[in-house]
Amino acid sequence: MHDKAYQIISGERRYRAGKLAGLAEIPAYVRLANDQELLEMALIENIQREDLNAMEVAISYSRLAADYKLTHDQIAGRVGKERSTVTNYLRLVNLPQYVTDAIRDRRISMGHARALAAVDDISLQNALCRQIIEEDLSVRAVEKIISGYNEDRKGKISKADKRLPDHLRNIQDQFSAFFGTKVALKRSESGKGQLVVNFGTDAELNRLIDAIEKQ
Repeated sequence: MHDKAYQIISGERRYRAGKLAGLAEIPAYVRLANDQELLEMALIENIQREDLNAMEVAISYSRLAADYKLTHDQIAGRVGKERSTVTNYLRLVNLPQYVTDAIRDRRISMGHARALAAVDDISLQNALCRQIIEEDLSVRAVEKIISGYNEDRKGKISKADKRLPDHLRNIQDQFSAFFGTKVALKRSESGKGQLVVNFGTDAELNRLIDAIEKQ
């Protein structure tokens, strides 16, 4: 008769499988742990499950960082991952709801999610996510779209753009985010102007038409 009680921190499914197999003994590590360490180890064990989607992993990493004050390096050491991998997962928790739902439902991959996390515009993130799902875009294609968008924002502003007042430039950016492509707003002093929406393929044109019809 044992005079000590033990609690399973991780490996409960293996323990139950051993019982079903009729095993009298199974190999195990015995560790002393306080309440915080116990919860931390249980959470890390959960992260190791292969059926978790990327958002579940990201939220678990976020809990380790927020609840247990672990750095990215410390989390990486505990879960056996590269620091950059942990950082990429943690960036997912800041994505908008539409995108995180798509990740949970596995409609977009971790590669797609990582590319979207590099965008600092929520409207554009949502628009690109819709485009990924509807057109079955590869990660490389998404990265190319984002690269073009960033180039446009960085400084290759046309003379017409430079003459735009701030409130009109904001409107131009909102149109660009909505359509998920470059948009040029031109306006004369009399108030007349043009709104030019760029597209690169027939498929992208059809996507733009669908976006307009849905409104």
